[in-house]
Amino acid sequence: MNRSFHAISQLWYFRNALTLQANIARKKNRIRELGNYYEFGTFKGNSLITMGNLKRFFSIIYPELDSLALFSFDSFEGLPKSELDHNDPVWQKGQFFGSLEEVKKNVSSYRIKAKYIKGFYSESLTEELAIEMSRFPPSIIFIDADLYSSTIQILKWLDKIALPMSTYIFDDIWATGNHPELGEQKAIIEYNSLSNTRGFLIESPISLGSKTIFSFNIKNTLSDPMYSLRTKDTL
Repeated sequence: MNRSFHAISQLWYFRNALTLQANIARKKNRIRELGNYYEFGTFKGNSLITMGNLKRFFSIIYPELDSLALFSFDSFEGLPKSELDHNDPVWQKGQFFGSLEEVKKNVSSYRIKAKYIKGFYSESLTEELAIEMSRFPPSIIFIDADLYSSTIQILKWLDKIALPMSTYIFDDIWATGNHPELGEQKAIIEYNSLSNTRGFLIESPISLGSKTIFSFNIKNTLSDPMYSLRTKDTL
């Protein structure tokens, strides 16, 4: 029963994110590209497969989705161990191990193309990578990193390149009871408290089950390099 509900909810929030982002990119009074799909925490590749299949289907209605690329960021060695997470009672080092070779095989069997960035986030999410990925900015972000230490690294790195009004989907906030001092929720609270960031996260009322959805909002849209308003002359 729980597995069935998880599958249904994942289809729902991925579908919602795809159609929402496609419609935002179409708005006449905002100049903002569609963006891409970033996934942090891939395990065996099921979420990549779900998003890839939905993208294929909804491209019939939204042809611009053809250009949406899928990116997977993962150590492909399971969860890391960090002293910052010593009070977390849920997650263990090495959990959710899926090798890169296994994931590629699973995803490609559905004729879905994805790009993979391998490594623990403390090592892989560099300034150089942010510059490179700014050419392919995200507007749909799925975070299944579980740990506070991993999630705060992700949020700070994404702050450099995420498109305004991006959809952030967190998979396991409720795994630790939504405790403000544990896991993904702790990272969100800390990120929103920072003063030197481009944006902040606001929870959406359309969150479903254990999946919690946030919108990425820019603090100063007029000066943000990833966002501009259409002038009156072009309306």
